[in-house]
Amino acid sequence: LMWQYPQDDVVYLENILNEQILISDVLMITPVLREGQTIVWAYLPQDKWYNFKNGQKLQGSKDTPLYHETYAPLREVLPIFMRGGTIAVSYTHLTLPTIYSVQISVVAVSLKKKTHI
Repeated sequence: LMWQYPQDDVVYLENILNEQILISDVLMITPVLREGQTIVWAYLPQDKWYNFKNGQKLQGSKDTPLYHETYAPLREVLPIFMRGGTIAVSYTHLTLPTIYSVQISVVAVSLKKKTHI
C-alpha cells in the first residue's frame, strides 16, 4: 500500500501494514486473521473501489478516510476489493473427470461503471 499511496499517512499505520495486502495496483485483500473473527475493517485509500464479490461501489477520499466493514467468516468469504480503472483476469482449473475444462473470467472496472465480461 505504501508504494501505491505514498502520500497517504494512514497506510503507514501498523494495523494497515500488517493486515491488508494490495496485489499489484488492482486487488486489495483484507483477510480474517484472528480466531472467531467474522468482521473485518478494510481501509480503502483515496480512489474508487468495488467489492469484488457483490460489485458495491466504495470511494475513499482525501478528507474522509474510508474504513469499510465487511462480514467475512473464516473459510467462507475472503474480502477482496478491486480498484476502479483496472482489469483482473482469473481462471479455475477443474479436476477429473473434467480435467480439460477451464473456466475463464475477466472482470473490468472502469472509472464510471463495473462491467463483467
